[in-house]
Amino acid sequence: MQEIASFYVDDPEVAVVTIQTTFEGFGINSGQVLNEIAEKYALTIPIGHNGWQGKPSPLMREYQARGTPWVVIIDKSGMIRFSDFFLKPAESRKMIEELKSE
Repeated sequence: MQEIASFYVDDPEVAVVTIQTTFEGFGINSGQVLNEIAEKYALTIPIGHNGWQGKPSPLMREYQARGTPWVVIIDKSGMIRFSDFFLKPAESRKMIEELKSE
């Protein structure tokens, strides 16, 4: 996702955000740990955390995510155009470019 975010950093038509959705392992999948990982790998992509002990991630239900890394691509009208486990950067760029031309 960092590669895609870097590629589209100056494109006002594309927003790339990563969200750690947690449904188990809350101790090792905390917001604090996420921040440490982002710092360790010098990630510049916007990151968020969703899901806490006693309240698994509602985003996982909303987008029917089933694992990590789950990728969701949403078009300009808010329609989910891709929702599946992993997507290579080249495939992501191709799909995004096709959606931009619609």
